[in-house]
Amino acid sequence: GDAFSARGYDGARVDEIADQAGVNKRMIYAYFGDKDGLYLAVLDTHLAQASALARVTGLDPAASARAEVETFVRRFFEFMDAHPDFARLLSWEALSKERRGRKILVARVHALFEPLVTVLRRGIERGELRRDLDPDMFPASVTALLVGFENHRSFLETLWGADLSEPAARARVLGFIVHLLLDGIGARP
Repeated sequence: GDAFSARGYDGARVDEIADQAGVNKRMIYAYFGDKDGLYLAVLDTHLAQASALARVTGLDPAASARAEVETFVRRFFEFMDAHPDFARLLSWEALSKERRGRKILVARVHALFEPLVTVLRRGIERGELRRDLDPDMFPASVTALLVGFENHRSFLETLWGADLSEPAARARVLGFIVHLLLDGIGARP
């Protein structure tokens, strides 16, 4: 998976992947069929891990939409922080004209965000969130923001003069992202 996230599908070499995994290249082909099969398996594995985030949202209909959205955003940020290769894989797939992983990506992302979309709709209906909020566009915007942050982390460290591996710096960034997103969707008095 590291080869795909580091260099994308076209730059990854099955020989290198086999060496890193400590297996024979023929074993990879026997198990996955071809490079496409291996790539799809890597992408699906990462997306399945991200889908666990859906289990933390929409569980309590009595909870405020804002609290549930904040929980989701914080956990998604933490997930991206723990899995920077996931952000790179998403970016490579988004840039790809081949669209090898789009079916898997669309199915998994839909499952990941459906509980969040439900919370957003409920929050709009209750007047907790802005009526003009598009609940289908919000998750894509969150993803773009967090993937962009993770992929540009080194540049942002230079720009901000901060070591973003430091917990206090990461908490400050996460706090800003949460504030930006939640104040942007909150109901107007």
